[in-house]
Amino acid sequence: MVQQFDKHCGMIMAFTSLNFAHFKCFTAGLCASIALLGNNAGYAAQTGLSEPSALPDIARAMLEAAAKSGDADDIDAVAQALKAVFVGAQDAIDAASAAHLAALGPATTAQVSLSSPSTPNVETGAETIAQAVAAAGDKPDDQSSAQPAPSSAKQPTQQQSALSLAAWDGAIDIGATVASGNSSNIAAGLAIDAKRVTGLFTHNVKTGIDIASSDGARTQERWFADYQLDATITERSYAYLRLAYEEDAFSGFDYRLFGGGGFGHYFYQSEPFTLKLEGGPGYRYSLIDDNQETESEIAFYGETELDWLIRKGVLLEQDINGTWTDPTSTITSVTALTTSLTEAISTAVSFQLRYETNPPTDRDNVDTLLKASIKYGF
Repeated sequence: MVQQFDKHCGMIMAFTSLNFAHFKCFTAGLCASIALLGNNAGYAAQTGLSEPSALPDIARAMLEAAAKSGDADDIDAVAQALKAVFVGAQDAIDAASAAHLAALGPATTAQVSLSSPSTPNVETGAETIAQAVAAAGDKPDDQSSAQPAPSSAKQPTQQQSALSLAAWDGAIDIGATVASGNSSNIAAGLAIDAKRVTGLFTHNVKTGIDIASSDGARTQERWFADYQLDATITERSYAYLRLAYEEDAFSGFDYRLFGGGGFGHYFYQSEPFTLKLEGGPGYRYSLIDDNQETESEIAFYGETELDWLIRKGVLLEQDINGTWTDPTSTITSVTALTTSLTEAISTAVSFQLRYETNPPTDRDNVDTLLKASIKYGF
């Protein structure tokens, strides 16, 4: 599983490198750390969570990302949250966060005091994260807005290019679980969602991977990459071109390609509530896994997105999209609830349902995925 995960992560980094090189560095660290979790699952089951260990790669990557903000509160909040997850590495996390704080200067370091419970456990993780949120203070959270005002959007400067992370808005989403004992289960997920506005055009990039195994048998293996170019027509309307690629080892299709274009419109566009609808014709090419036959059909793609800012720092998202063809159509619904911890760090719980009207032989019509993850916004 680890080798397969590394393979797909390499594909993700190759796709994102077409737009910004910084994603490659950050994604490489995340992928390596998830692979490390899978390799060390047996060791963790034998030694227990309380054994001291070195600083995990994922913890180092998240601390370095927080340090780039230059905000001591961000570093402290991320350190507290990581200590609730990596209990055996609390000393290493404290040492790394202290080093980042020291690099900010004595005055900044004096404002933050990192505390490490003497007998931590996983059950106290929620309390530890709550303490991290309190330590972060009541800072304005610009990213909690469902539809930020145009003046707050990032505008590339002369020094920023398409390869600069500062020229993009988006989030990196990562989730991983490892269990051992009477049963052995490993699940990992990584996703990147980013956009960049250049004049009348908006570049939208989405890519991700989900892999899971139970007792040594693969139970999930899917990765995807989407690119969409939006061209503004009016304040609320736009035209788009879309390309999408998907591989799902358990869907009955070896892979699927889609290309098309259409129009979109924002029916509601305010700070607490946003609703848009888009759609248009396209062409889908599918390779059936069992017999290697192909399906090449004219298709129609449609999507609706609803974002509701319930209160400051709490965002509810409901996305539904469908690709209609003959002989089979695909409908996907994703419901997500995101809660901000700091200006850059948030937690998310999402539920995905995929429905295939006429799947290949011996395949189910419905697939579901329930996922909890940590997001880093940029």
